[in-house]
Amino acid sequence: MKTSVAALILLVTLPATALAAPIVPIVGSTGAGWQAFGPAVNPQGVTPADAPNATRDEHYWAGYSYDRSNPASGSTACGAGALVLGYPCTWSLDGASGTIEPTSPAHAGEMTYYWGLPSVPGSPAPNFNADPSFYVDGLLDVDLRVLSEMTSWKEQVEIGWYEQGNPNATHALIGGPGGIPKDIHGNYDLGGVTTVNLAGQYGFYYKNYATGAAFFTQSELNHIFSANGLTPYLAHFGLAMDDEFPIAMFDPRLYQQWALFGQGNHFWLGVEDIFGPTTPCAPGVPCSDYDYNDFLIGGQVSPVPEPTSLAMLAIGLFGAALALKRRGTAQ
Repeated sequence: MKTSVAALILLVTLPATALAAPIVPIVGSTGAGWQAFGPAVNPQGVTPADAPNATRDEHYWAGYSYDRSNPASGSTACGAGALVLGYPCTWSLDGASGTIEPTSPAHAGEMTYYWGLPSVPGSPAPNFNADPSFYVDGLLDVDLRVLSEMTSWKEQVEIGWYEQGNPNATHALIGGPGGIPKDIHGNYDLGGVTTVNLAGQYGFYYKNYATGAAFFTQSELNHIFSANGLTPYLAHFGLAMDDEFPIAMFDPRLYQQWALFGQGNHFWLGVEDIFGPTTPCAPGVPCSDYDYNDFLIGGQVSPVPEPTSLAMLAIGLFGAALALKRRGTAQ
């Protein structure tokens, strides 16, 4: 969804690892895994026209972005996947235009992956080859920093982590109480860093307090109904409850609103803030481009040492100290 231009990325920092298949500890549906989708590029050496051409039945995140201003661009231009790979985005909105340069994209020349099911041409809509339910299982020590954003609802949304399987146990990272702070103009502090130590099993969520929508990496937890019901969501599109549209299209469990990309110990999570049919839209039905760039968060993850590892380290240090003591005694 695209009524203002910006895209939110979180940066995280830790030790380098081999840039092979991602090491982020993900638990997903049967058959899901890391799917290779192309090598990253040097952003200075490419243009939006060079962005890969793909369709959603090849890669579920490859929606044709409404944010793009140049129809000659590659079909994935301005989408989360293209930004992760390093391709810039030229946009146009309400008479304004500009170029978004990828910030902290994947390492150029190295293969990049996304989490999903194996790509099979003709995969059924709406999820195509998306994994409808995934979460993280492990200890992570992560430093998050806001780099950019691209949504019209930035003042009324919250992104954070939740305890696996429990949509009520949420913890804000961006927006909301305890989230990354904003400056006096309401923009995210691009220098602000939030350190998060995550343990156990957890996923990521997006909440929109204007519409009541909430999207989780476990999509069976998704909902668009709040205390105010469906009306605020439809009102954003100029619709009312008495308009004719298939209410069955609004089953949020049908749609994975998150896309997870990875390379080595780097990760990127993109969210699509509108769920519903993709283009072409039926009359009176809100539709989405599924480019997953409304908020793009990511960075690097550093596993926290397991207790066994700490114990082995302590034993090693004790052994070294004992050896030095014996050596000193012998002398």
